Amino acid sequence: MSYQEALARLRHSKYRAKPQRIDGIYFASKREAAVYQELKLLERAGKINSIWPQYPFVLTTTDARGMKHKVGVHKVDFRYWDCETKQFKYLEVKGNDHADGRLRRRWVEAEHGVVIEVKK
Repeated sequence: MSYQEALARLRHSKYRAKPQRIDGIYFASKREAAVYQELKLLERAGKINSIWPQYPFVLTTTDARGMKHKVGVHKVDFRYWDCETKQFKYLEVKGNDHADGRLRRRWVEAEHGVVIEVKK
């Protein structure tokens, strides 16, 4: 049993999500693991490739002098290459979508010029 799995057994999730492990990758919930399996099927069909779970985006702010400072990191649940549109797609799996998460998604979209799809 890994350290993360041991911690998951000791503490429960705020929304009672059950952690899962597939292909050696740790997922926070059953829903997130199921979406990963759907993406793997699409990858086998040749529609997408390069699935990257927990893709990080650095969040920054600019001070009065124009200097950028790192504020934090927001991890999107999945990033993958869409073979039809020839671009990267970003996907978040949400059971409960709260204001804080929506704010961080808008911040990433504005700062990095990407669109994050939300799957409920």
